[in-house]
Amino acid sequence: MPICEETFQHRTGPDIHEGAGKRILVIDDEEDILELLRDELSKRKYEVVVASNGEAGLSHICQGDFDLVFCDWKMPGMNGREVYERVSAIKPKLSQRLVIVTGDILSNHTYLFLQMQKLPYLVKPFSLPEMHSVIKMVLNPDCEANAASGDTARWKSKFSRGV
Repeated sequence: MPICEETFQHRTGPDIHEGAGKRILVIDDEEDILELLRDELSKRKYEVVVASNGEAGLSHICQGDFDLVFCDWKMPGMNGREVYERVSAIKPKLSQRLVIVTGDILSNHTYLFLQMQKLPYLVKPFSLPEMHSVIKMVLNPDCEANAASGDTARWKSKFSRGV
């Protein structure tokens, strides 16, 4: 089983420098969500870029590289599914590091799409530890610490059951 720094960080608490050198894009039409994620991720030294709609998010993606993208599912104009499809066409590897943020997870249509694409997601309202667990899972899928995290286990369980 691979061992990584997070194995030790999990035992001693969060690393406030875990995001150093990593870029995250947050696409959401809710200003509160943009601010919350920008502030929380910046505390851990991630470089955070925000976009208030899908078109602006795609513009950022075309202009630079990101390690992870959080994207709201329901937005006016281009929704999360459309963003995912466009990202898949222009940067296929990034499309698998796109985390859908939704309050619509109970919809069969949404659930089936997420399952078929094997996309990670967060259900609103989500906790900050749950968000950090998803980030670690997506950025370090083979890391032993992911398996040890209770929040990650709960996230995996939600993802595999669909709720």
